[in-house]
Amino acid sequence: MKDEERRQNLSRTNACKNELEALESDKNAAIEYLKKERNLMLLKNMENFCELGEGVQRLNNSINIIEEKKQAARKIKDDKKRMMEENQGLV
Repeated sequence: MKDEERRQNLSRTNACKNELEALESDKNAAIEYLKKERNLMLLKNMENFCELGEGVQRLNNSINIIEEKKQAARKIKDDKKRMMEENQGLV
């Protein structure tokens, strides 16, 4: 009777080991998939960060150009105002 119980226990143990080994390959495949997904997400985040940096750089360049044009317009306005004041002094 004890031998029969031992055989049954051993049989169940072996069956569990076989199931565990069968599931191990699926687990490893799932882990690999998740690692690849994570790496893809990190690469996409890096790509988006680079694009964002380029966008910020273009925005800063545009702001600098606008400021330069504003300064040029102010200078022209001030020059015209000065010339009008000088011309009024002549009249």
